[in-house]
Amino acid sequence: LAEAPFLDERTKLHRLFADYLSQARQIETIADRFDIRLDSRPKSWPETAEPEAGLVANLFLHRDRWMKILNQIPLRSPLRYYYITSPYGMRTNKKTGVTRFHHGVDLASTWNAELRPSASGIVSFAGRNGSFGNVVRVRHAHNIETVYAHLSSINVATGDFVTEDIVLGKVGNTGRSDGMHLHYEILINDKSINPALFFKIGHQLSNTGGIPREIRF
Repeated sequence: LAEAPFLDERTKLHRLFADYLSQARQIETIADRFDIRLDSRPKSWPETAEPEAGLVANLFLHRDRWMKILNQIPLRSPLRYYYITSPYGMRTNKKTGVTRFHHGVDLASTWNAELRPSASGIVSFAGRNGSFGNVVRVRHAHNIETVYAHLSSINVATGDFVTEDIVLGKVGNTGRSDGMHLHYEILINDKSINPALFFKIGHQLSNTGGIPREIRF
């Protein structure tokens, strides 16, 4: 265009309101989609509230409360580089031929790759755990837990508070495993959820650099 369209102050205000509301509602949709029982749920923004300059600060705080919740949900992959070698769901063991439900995903990565928690939390377990070999479990907000198994080494201890820049350990082949990989699980209210669904949302957030108008599940 020879000239950019002119936006008056009223139009800018409406756009600002629409952006803030969309972001808050998209995060709320994510929480509801996975039946996450929030420790503290923000009050709903009044449907009848018209865009007004005096309400911008309140709407920003409303959006900010949902942003804090978003940052507490483990949407990131624990590995920087990976590919899924065994998905979530029913699978047949190559050695035994027994078909069982696989409650996580197996992630292949580079040799002894470092892994980090998918969100901040408290280490609820760090040590040896039967066929899982070396395991780290992290308890997050809203009764969400992530599990990292078959590690070659563990860098944290039970009770540690960990953030997304803390190395939990390294990918390994301990326990009952047929090759070096990371077995990764997400549990919400003690029920397993397909981690690939969380990765899909995390990729959308990282690709857009923010919260898109519509999350694809």
